[in-house]
Amino acid sequence: MGARRALRSRSDRPAHAGQEQARLRANHAYRATPILVLTTEGGEPFKEAARSAGATGWIEKPLDPDLLTELVAALSEDTLH
Repeated sequence: MGARRALRSRSDRPAHAGQEQARLRANHAYRATPILVLTTEGGEPFKEAARSAGATGWIEKPLDPDLLTELVAALSEDTLH
């Protein structure tokens, strides 16, 4: 399987935010892959933890499919250049 262009991660437990992202960032194949976190959390402590763990960005629930489509397109475009 080739490298993915983007990953989506769901996080409803702020205490565990970033564990999956950090594990993926440790894998050479995923170091440049954009990671979006789908979350119910919007506070700065959560966002900082997600950034520190390697998340590229996040989307707060409820999910807006159009926003997700736009973000994935923009991130895919960024990784192609």
